[in-house]
Amino acid sequence: MLTLRQYRRLATQHKNGVPAEARLIPGFYGAVFAPLGLLLFGLTSFQNVHWIVPIICSSFFGVGMVFAYTSTFTYLVE
Repeated sequence: MLTLRQYRRLATQHKNGVPAEARLIPGFYGAVFAPLGLLLFGLTSFQNVHWIVPIICSSFFGVGMVFAYTSTFTYLVE
């Protein structure tokens, strides 16, 4: 939703069409979430930590990869 609002704001600013680089904005969030997820996964993957905690922390990595992949793919297609 946050990236959609940013994209709509850019669409109102550029009357002739939004530049393709506007599709890369979610990739910035993915560049933060992916390494953060790996770091949290590594810090919580000890035997005395409950098994669900690393799984939850790895979801940050998954979200980061989705953001990075979709933003790159839509930039290349557009």
